[in-house]
Amino acid sequence: GVGEWTRALGWQRPDAASEDYGGERGPNIYGDKLGFSLGDGQDFPAPTAIVDQVAGDESAIDNVYTTITEAINAVPSSAWPTIEVRPGTYPEKAYINKRVALFGQVGAVVPRIAGPGDDHPVYFSNGSEGAVVNGFVIQQDANAPSPQSGIRGNMTSSSVEIRIANCLVRGNSAQYGGGLRLYRGTIIVEHCTFLENSASAQGDAVYINNDGSGTLLIRNSILWNPAGASGQEIAGQTYHVDVEASLVRNGELGGVGGAPFLAPAAFLTIHSPARNVS
Repeated sequence: GVGEWTRALGWQRPDAASEDYGGERGPNIYGDKLGFSLGDGQDFPAPTAIVDQVAGDESAIDNVYTTITEAINAVPSSAWPTIEVRPGTYPEKAYINKRVALFGQVGAVVPRIAGPGDDHPVYFSNGSEGAVVNGFVIQQDANAPSPQSGIRGNMTSSSVEIRIANCLVRGNSAQYGGGLRLYRGTIIVEHCTFLENSASAQGDAVYINNDGSGTLLIRNSILWNPAGASGQEIAGQTYHVDVEASLVRNGELGGVGGAPFLAPAAFLTIHSPARNVS
């Protein structure tokens, strides 16, 4: 319904904050492990670590870091850690090899993970079971010397399950899977928009490796990359992809076709069919 679709970028819109999952901004398991019930309107506890390009200190005595990489390396996965990333452009690879919840700070400016220029902005590897990335723009620089998929799931275990929510994956390019490329494991994509991504071979938005065992669940999201070189939003092992209540260009894999009518910042306009699809 409208509530699901209008939060395609979720809680980053000030007028959509109340539409988040009870206001906690996270999946059930983190609420359970951190000691509160999802849906009771209670905010997540204070983050384990904060990333702030201005206030960060590499010594991190106060658990404030200057880069996402420093924060991920510092937190213990055994404690179900949460990392809040404050606004800014982070020209680094967020290499996630442990269970951690990475949240963009709520505000008028959405933090952006841009990648180092020759690697993926967000990369999941073994050890990332239960990891969450929530509330970011994932976008490489247009002049990146060796562009890669915006998100790479390179887990070697098929049992790993991770979640990407409330993100704008925009303007990324690669040979396979401009927006996202998955090898093994399960990635759940919820309330995300894939826009202006391109693949020179297959999968402007998403590619599932043919030699892997990856599973992708796309829910309440938008995949719209009409200028992509491959002309195909989802490619590879598409029988391992489940699309639910999502707008996908050309209606691929059961998605709703039709232009999404997005504003320049990628929010839905009043004319978007995504506002009325159940």
